Amino acid sequence: MNAVSAAMWLVASRNPLPAYYLDHCLSGEYDRYRELHIGGDYLLVYYVDESSRTVIFSDLGTHAELFE
Repeated sequence: MNAVSAAMWLVASRNPLPAYYLDHCLSGEYDRYRELHIGGDYLLVYYVDESSRTVIFSDLGTHAELFE
């Protein structure tokens, strides 16, 4: 399993994320989303819809690719 798949599996299975993922809430227009670090500056952006118990993975890339 590669690093992206492993992180996605942890999020989708609702397991606690290890601290090295630096998982955190986003703000502004992304305030419903969370972001975690796959490695270095490679990010996975996702949203957890609690009402339907669904995880939506929205973006994958570097900070510059996603937010600049």
